[in-house]
Order: sequence, then C-alpha cells, then structure tokens
Amino acid sequence: MKLTGLLASALVLGATPVVNAQLAQSPAMCRPGYVLREAYPGDRVCVDSQTHDQVASDNAQAGTRREPNGGASGPDTCRPGYVWREARQGDHVCVTPAVRAQTAEDNQYAIARRVRAGHRTANDNGAGTRAGGSPAPRAD
Repeated sequence: MKLTGLLASALVLGATPVVNAQLAQSPAMCRPGYVLREAYPGDRVCVDSQTHDQVASDNAQAGTRREPNGGASGPDTCRPGYVWREARQGDHVCVTPAVRAQTAEDNQYAIARRVRAGHRTANDNGAGTRAGGSPAPRAD
C-alpha cells in the first residue's frame, strides 16, 4: 500500500507520523516547477524550490531572531531588522522584510500554482511534486 510506504519512508527520515500521514493523505497538487512551501504543518501553498529552502532555513532560525526578553509584541517580538513572516494568521517566524513580501506574493498566487482536480498541464502527470522533487501520491 502506498500510504504505508510513504509513512515508513517519512519515519526513517525522522519526521513525525501525524504530519506525514496528513501529507500522504493529501497529495501535493503543485504545477510543474513548484513544491509545497511547508512554512507550517498543513501549508499547501506551492512555491519554487529556492523559496522552500528559504522557509526551512527561516523556521530553523526562528528562535534566534526573536528578542530574548520579548518586547512590544510579547515573546514573539522580532530583533531589529526582522518582521513576522505571516504565511498565515499567527505565523510569527521572524524574517527579513523581503522574505515577508515574497511570502505575501506566494500567498496571492497560491491558487494559480496548483493543479485543479481533473486538470493536467502539458508537463504534468497529475501527481504534482513535493519538496525535493519526489512525486506526490496520486488520489486515484
């Protein structure tokens, strides 16, 4: 069964079973050239691989970009030069203003970068891709 294989692969890679089960059951439907952003669990916005890698880096550095003693915005106050990413409401990962602008643009184009159910592009087999270029499971 495909789901079991995907979960087994995910567990070997050290990811949590809950997140991987959600991804395995919800195929990524990104157009060719795009992958899931993965700014937060369940993030279904499609971005290019460079943006995906930036998001992973920003998430990994989130704690170092906040003021250690908090500030005007509470414990999530960003250090000078950083602002909240706002990939969704409540996303308080601190990033540069340029990354926040890119995130807003990615959110704006989210629907256009997805393959609609039942539609395929000339270069798409209908499966879409995940970060790293692996095919997403088909829903058939």
